[in-house]
Amino acid sequence: MAATPPAERRQRVWLDGCFDMFHWGHANVIRQSRLAVGGDPIIVVGVHDDEEIMRVKGPCLMHQNERFAAVDYCKYVDEMIPHVPYSPNVELMKTHKIDVVVHGDDIAVDANGHNAYEEIIKAGVKFQVVPRTEGVSTTDVIQRILDTSNKEHHFGKNQFLLSSRRIAEFAAGSHRPKPDDVIVYVDGAFDLLHHGHMELFRKAKELGTYLVVGVHEDKIVNEFKGKNFPILSLHERVLGVLACKFVDDVIIGAPWEISEDMIKTMNIKHVVHGKQQVVTTHGVVDPYKTAKRLGVYHEIDSSVSLVAEEIMQRVIENDRQFNERNAKKKQ
Repeated sequence: MAATPPAERRQRVWLDGCFDMFHWGHANVIRQSRLAVGGDPIIVVGVHDDEEIMRVKGPCLMHQNERFAAVDYCKYVDEMIPHVPYSPNVELMKTHKIDVVVHGDDIAVDANGHNAYEEIIKAGVKFQVVPRTEGVSTTDVIQRILDTSNKEHHFGKNQFLLSSRRIAEFAAGSHRPKPDDVIVYVDGAFDLLHHGHMELFRKAKELGTYLVVGVHEDKIVNEFKGKNFPILSLHERVLGVLACKFVDDVIIGAPWEISEDMIKTMNIKHVVHGKQQVVTTHGVVDPYKTAKRLGVYHEIDSSVSLVAEEIMQRVIENDRQFNERNAKKKQ
C-alpha cells in the first residue's frame, strides 16, 4: 500500500511594526498579507517594544503590553511575537521559519535612514509590499483628538465612507449562530478600540459561544460624551470591532436601550456591560433595565483600567512635549 504523501507545508508570513493606537487600517494590512501570498498561510506578526521604538523613532502613545495585546487579539493574526528588532535580520527569519515578509508601501527606515528590511532583502528572503489603507492613519486620529471642535469625521468632507465590499472583507469568516449557540451581547461606543475593550470582549465570550457586539451611532455617543466624540466614526469603529478575534457579529448603530423584543428575537442569553457607570441619555435612566428584569444582565470587570480619555490625555501631553522641544531648538 502506497504511503500517504505529507501535507503541503503552510507558508509562514512575517509582518512587523509598532502598531501604535491599533486601528482598522493596521488590521487591514495584516488581512491583506494573507491575500498577497495566497493559499492558507500562517500570519506571524512581530511587535517592537517601547525601548526599540524610542531608539529609532521616539516615544509611542500606547505602552508595549497594550500594543502586544491589540495585535494578539486581531483575528487575522496567528502568532504574535513581542520584542522584535526594528530591522529584522536573517537569524530572526530562520528562528520563526519565515517564507515571506510583507510590509505596507510606506517602507520603514532605521535610525540611520536605511531601509529597515535591507538585510533580509539582500539575503534573498521573499519580500512583498501591500498598499497602505486609504482613509485612515494614526496621524489623522491624533489630529482629531487635538482639534476638539472638528466634527468633520462624523459628517462632511472628511467622513469615512464605508462600502459593502469593505464590510464583506472584514466580516469574512463570520457565520450565523447555530441552534445550540449561547449568544452573548455587549454594546458600547468602543471608540479608540483598546486593550480594555478587547479584554471585555474576551471575558464576555466566555459566558457563551457566540458574541454579538452592538456599536452605538455617532449622534448617541456625542450626546453623552460631547466635544467631537466619538473620535472614530461609527463605520470606523465597526471595522475595528469586526477585526477582533472574539467577535462573531456586529450590530451597526445599535439601539441605546435593550428591549425585551430584541433579547427574544436575537435569542440573547447574556447581556454584558463593563464596570463603568452607565450614562443616561435619550431620557433612558437605565438602558439595561429590561435585561436585569429578565435575569440576563452581567457586569464584567475587564481588569484593564485603560479608557479612551486616558489615551487622549497621552496624545495631548505628547503634543505639548513635542512643541516644547521644537521651541527650545529655535531659541
